[in-house]
Amino acid sequence: MLLRNIYEAKRKRVIGMHDGEGPMEFARVCTNEDFGAPVDFIDYAVVPPGSAIGAHRHRGNEELYLILKGRGSMQVGASRFAVKEGDLILNPDGSTHSLHNCGCDEIHLFVIQLPMPAY
Repeated sequence: MLLRNIYEAKRKRVIGMHDGEGPMEFARVCTNEDFGAPVDFIDYAVVPPGSAIGAHRHRGNEELYLILKGRGSMQVGASRFAVKEGDLILNPDGSTHSLHNCGCDEIHLFVIQLPMPAY
């Protein structure tokens, strides 16, 4: 059994995540050791107004962003689009992706990273 409270997790403050803008906070609430299934990690992140997770890409994994609160703008590959509370966004293996908080409230989100299977 696993029981964790994301609001009580100790957050790290970083500035310019993936060469983005401004500060943000995140807590690694789960690691691969918490699962029998292939999951790299689950982070809970808070992106203040005006801050951004810069454009970056990963190799060998996919990421899901689940927006819990707030509104912002995302880029995944060549697509740019608005995101809001309740949106689940897949960042495919090798795709460039970013998240910018262009709103007035914090964005709260889960970042879930899944390894690609070895074939």
